[in-house]
Amino acid sequence: MDRLSTARRFAKNVADVFEMGQYRLDTNVTRRMRMAKKVKLQSWTKEDVRTLKTLAREKRKTTVIARTLKRSIGATYQKAMRLGVTLG
Repeated sequence: MDRLSTARRFAKNVADVFEMGQYRLDTNVTRRMRMAKKVKLQSWTKEDVRTLKTLAREKRKTTVIARTLKRSIGATYQKAMRLGVTLG
């Protein structure tokens, strides 16, 4: 068999698979899609802001403040920055 006939056969097989819908996404892509977390936005209440300011005044660590508020460290930093609160 020459190269051209092998390439044609391969192309025909690939086309057949796509027509029949038997193709799969790359396993890493499907795994990432399956594992992706849904992020639910949580608005800041007045109580959350009050707690953030109080804990910041007490010089608590940012990780402790974030855990208390049940928020990420990044979200806590961002809110503190917008409020003009210094975190330790």
